[in-house]
Amino acid sequence: MGVSGNVLAQPAPAPAPEPAPPAAEPPPAPAPTDQPTTPANPANPPAPGPPPVASQPPTVAPPAPPATSFPTMTGPALKLSDLFTIRFGVFTQLWANFTQDAFKQTNGDSGAFSKNVYLRRARFFVGGNITDRMTYFMLWETANLGSPTANADGSTNKNQLTFAFNDAYIDFKINPAFSVQAGLMLIPFTRNILQSTSTYWALDVGGVSATYIAATATSTLRDTGVAVKINAADNHFELRGMVSEGVRLGDLTPSAAMPPTGVARNPGKNDPRFSTFAQYNFLDPDTGYVFNGQYFGRKKIAGIAAGADYQSLASNPYFATSATAFAAIPINGVDPKNGGDEIGGQIEYLHFHGGGVVLNPNTMAPVGPPQPGLPVAAGGLGKQDALLAEAGYYNKAAKFSVFGKFEGRFYKEDVQKPSNVRIYGVGVKYFLAEQIANLTLMYSLTQFPDLPSPGLADIRNSVNALQLQLQVGYF
Repeated sequence: MGVSGNVLAQPAPAPAPEPAPPAAEPPPAPAPTDQPTTPANPANPPAPGPPPVASQPPTVAPPAPPATSFPTMTGPALKLSDLFTIRFGVFTQLWANFTQDAFKQTNGDSGAFSKNVYLRRARFFVGGNITDRMTYFMLWETANLGSPTANADGSTNKNQLTFAFNDAYIDFKINPAFSVQAGLMLIPFTRNILQSTSTYWALDVGGVSATYIAATATSTLRDTGVAVKINAADNHFELRGMVSEGVRLGDLTPSAAMPPTGVARNPGKNDPRFSTFAQYNFLDPDTGYVFNGQYFGRKKIAGIAAGADYQSLASNPYFATSATAFAAIPINGVDPKNGGDEIGGQIEYLHFHGGGVVLNPNTMAPVGPPQPGLPVAAGGLGKQDALLAEAGYYNKAAKFSVFGKFEGRFYKEDVQKPSNVRIYGVGVKYFLAEQIANLTLMYSLTQFPDLPSPGLADIRNSVNALQLQLQVGYF
């Protein structure tokens, strides 16, 4: 079959067009709204929105606070550096004292009364911390400034140059329960000795508690040495021990020359003094360098204590023992912040064995052969028992307290029994600011029950005394 040329010359048919896409669906109607529709070109167009937030720079730490500038105050102490603080205090007790002579007048009448106003104590304190484990404390005192004492020539000395250290020691705390002290400090022998002078139940420290001062070369209840203090049982138990100077004996050993002659040798070759004190509090714990007598209802205290004091003096050693029961009980419960009514006191028993020689109180001559190098005063204690009893009641609302006391001294040797003594005292206190400021008035009667007659009983009499004290101090 032949194919026509015209057919071959015809162009190819155009491709069929693609179907048109479906029409787009109309946009949905806007949701109904209560706001009027904004016209396309409003007369007052809305304010433009906030600009886009710029990326934040990286956080920068605030600058460190400036270094502490010293000095600063930390409570009552002045902080001079990170290691050292210092604190100051003052304390004074002014006495008006009316005391009867212990010896009758020439015509046989009872002894006349002295009338004196003087500073029983005037003190300046400095204390603080050296690091967090070491403390220091210093106390300067003038005692009995203005109180006249008789000189050998019949003149009087008003004790106006008596300013001296009472305390000067450093305390190093090895751990919370164990510390070491070194310096001049209170002898740990009785609780009454270790009491703060600002909170005595009565007017002053018990005379029998201070019996050994002269005989043992003690400086106002204190001596130089090294001590340790241990607290246990949540501070209910405390044990103190001290090695101190005590009496330092001279060395009278003669020279090697023939015949032997006296030579100058260094004194103080005898053994030191050893003292110890332990107490247990059944109720609240009670710690510190000194304890209170009155707590003004801020603590509930009841406990027992015992002490011992010893020093070898030649072949006849000195020793003493003590036992004390004490209490301070809030009547309406403990209030550490405000305090409250309180009742309390203490009973203290003491025994002294003076060692060395015994003195005849009438002639002050040694009884028995004296021992070389032994001070006569060391034998003045003799063998004796002593008792102190104090009790008081404090009423916070009335700012008032009443108290009573008894002291007794009972010698063992017949030759010293004329020195036996009994002291009865009663008094009142008015508190302007508890122990910071108060007034005390005490009457006391001192009796000598064993005076020989005829003899001392014919020339001595009982002693009446009236004492008024103003106390102000803070540390």
